[in-house]
Amino acid sequence: MKQVVQSGLLPQTPDGAVYYPWVRIPDPLNGGTLRSTPPSGAVAGVIARTDANHGVWRAVAGQEAILVGAQATDNNLTDLENEDLSSRGINCIRIFPGAGPIVWGARTLAGDDQLGSDWKYVPVRRMALFLNTAQLRRPRQQRRRADCPRIYVEHIRNLRRRKSFKFD
Repeated sequence: MKQVVQSGLLPQTPDGAVYYPWVRIPDPLNGGTLRSTPPSGAVAGVIARTDANHGVWRAVAGQEAILVGAQATDNNLTDLENEDLSSRGINCIRIFPGAGPIVWGARTLAGDDQLGSDWKYVPVRRMALFLNTAQLRRPRQQRRRADCPRIYVEHIRNLRRRKSFKFD
């Protein structure tokens, strides 16, 4: 993974994220033996669970971000490896005793520390996308400048009144 990051092959976009390493799940077609698979499906499940329980602004990382069904990873990362990859915008999947594989990062592909992007973190980008989508769903005559902070605050209050999303 380090070579891929250093090669510059990953796009530096706020609209995507990378999770590493691959996870090992039981293969039902092969007697339950563990097989390696990209973490994207398991991470999508964690994102859906987090959205349902907390909302799009909550980071999909940490002790609540357990990859249900995954039993191991292809590479157990050290703290030093995790720190290096995280600073480059790669979200690590870590194994902790008694918990199984856990998503341990919430950065976009623009999350490299050297880029200094405003869209460094996944929940910041997802919240902005959520608000923009909600703004577009309003009737045309009610739409205003989407970049005005006062309008965003007003819009959040309206969404909150309609219980469009949960607040912690």
